[in-house]
Amino acid sequence: MSYLTKNLKELEKYDTQLHSRIQRYLNQKNLSTKFFVCKARNGDLTIKYTAETLEKYVLSSYNPLQEAERWVENQKICSKYIIFGLGLGYHIRRLLIKEGVDKILVVEPSMEIFALALVNVDLEWLFTNDNLILSIEDKPKVLNQKIYRIVTTGLMSNMEIIGFNSYSTLFLDEYYQLEKATNELISTYLVNFNTMKKFSKTWAENYFCNLCYAVKSPKIIDLFKKFSGIPIIIIAAGPSLSKNVHLLKALKGKAVLLCVGTAYKALKPYGIKPDFIVSFDGAPINYQHFQGIVADDIPLLFDAQIYPQIVQKYPGPLIVMNAENVFIGMLESGLNLKFGQIKIGGSVANVSFDIALKFDGNPIIFVGQDLAYTEGKTHAAGTIYEEDRLNDTDSDVVFVDDIYGKKVATTRGWLAFLRWFEDRIDETSDKIIIDATEGGARIKGTVIMTLQEVLDTYCTQKQPIAEIIDSFFNSYIEPDVDLYRKVVDLLNNLALEVEGMEKDSKRAHNLIEELEIHLQHYHLYQKEIKRDLRKLDKVDQKIMDLQDGKTFVQAILQPLFLPIIHGPDSKAQPNETEEEAHSRIIRLSTRLYSGINYIAQILEEMIKKSRKDIEKEIERIEGGV
Repeated sequence: MSYLTKNLKELEKYDTQLHSRIQRYLNQKNLSTKFFVCKARNGDLTIKYTAETLEKYVLSSYNPLQEAERWVENQKICSKYIIFGLGLGYHIRRLLIKEGVDKILVVEPSMEIFALALVNVDLEWLFTNDNLILSIEDKPKVLNQKIYRIVTTGLMSNMEIIGFNSYSTLFLDEYYQLEKATNELISTYLVNFNTMKKFSKTWAENYFCNLCYAVKSPKIIDLFKKFSGIPIIIIAAGPSLSKNVHLLKALKGKAVLLCVGTAYKALKPYGIKPDFIVSFDGAPINYQHFQGIVADDIPLLFDAQIYPQIVQKYPGPLIVMNAENVFIGMLESGLNLKFGQIKIGGSVANVSFDIALKFDGNPIIFVGQDLAYTEGKTHAAGTIYEEDRLNDTDSDVVFVDDIYGKKVATTRGWLAFLRWFEDRIDETSDKIIIDATEGGARIKGTVIMTLQEVLDTYCTQKQPIAEIIDSFFNSYIEPDVDLYRKVVDLLNNLALEVEGMEKDSKRAHNLIEELEIHLQHYHLYQKEIKRDLRKLDKVDQKIMDLQDGKTFVQAILQPLFLPIIHGPDSKAQPNETEEEAHSRIIRLSTRLYSGINYIAQILEEMIKKSRKDIEKEIERIEGGV
């Protein structure tokens, strides 16, 4: 059996799409001949590149295997790598056995080189190794998904991106794009992870405070597709909003005005009343956007992670959504309800865009969506951030193209929001997406227009927007007492689960104390130490099973788990003795179970408060109030 036949057979099992792509490539009549496989001086196979007057070896012309050995020896010890260049796989195969390596993403920019490898060397090891992810001349979106997979595995600080030898010069543009995409995806992950780490406890507290409002409020799903073909304007709070905010009043009734909570105060001086306000941020500062506002007849679209005082004191009607909220998702499952799933990208404007898509509006128009420091400002006049300015010393600042083709400063967080918009727009082929911000970062996939041009072109006639909203509220039927009782049952079951988690963490803590005593006399208590470790393993597994996504507890535990189970104490160190290993396990377990016990106590209080709120609602209904 030839190498090609064998390799294709293994490749088909590994990745059917890549197998189909390479088959189509091999069936072409006129294949490129820039790259050739030939013998190096020591007799091993190597690859040479030729183009007009240029001749260059991709791998060593003398000894490619030795080159691979030395290259791997010179690499920093990491748990994961992104390697630009497959070649004939010599260096990848050697890197796989380097100490501490968990994951490798191999990015090969040339289908021709991949085909040469398939024909000339045995690559079975490449297609059967679970630690490898392959990207062969992938489209940017597919490559980004693979980069994000490896970025989100383990710790960020333990990853390297490396161009193999001449690859980074032969494929200069491709290597630059890989580095750029990786850095942006790392930024996105860090923004998401740090947000989750910072707010996970807050989100859980908010959910339990808002649970009763989530159950009794109308659901956004009943508005899906109700605005088909009607223009929807997403009003964000970027600094360019100040340029055209005065035009929005003329658009009332001709387009759905979907306003993010941050921007509402900027509309008030112009007498502009949006059709909806959107908010989902759980931080206390979000409440400042709503303090002192008069919005008796403007519906608030909210997610249950929102800061509780907003829904408690909001003067107008409420509509609840599920903005990728794991708590609401599990509530939906437990009650057999549908709230309406909304995709998020980190910002309320991202959320608003997905709402506009679910409403089936067309066109969808951005206003105030700068995602950049337009004229050095962060937000529009009238918002609580109107005095904020670009800090020249801020290390978080990066530069992107603006709508005029010039460079404009932005932050890594805003860049993550921008890329989310671009990916979501790329998935949307049946809508016209217009950027009428008149400033800020260029959002790929949008049509650039002024707001006046939008008004003159797409918003020339009255639409039945108010009638649709009135019909939505008039047809809503409030939940009956049986539904609230089911919620109480869910809370009781959750309380039992948390109680069990707390008991397990206390049991683990006792085992750890016993282990520490035995380790002080390590040589006398080896049998007892092994016994205690086995018991601790059982408790560990029981706790770790909570990460399976089937429990409310998982959502709040995840930020605690990640830095611990992927941290420096999670893996054996080089030349670690058995005694050192036991000490490391104790350190890891102490952090883990102290955190779990703390969280369990917090959750118990949250559940009690939420249960009282639901029981009051039951009393209200039964009392006919």
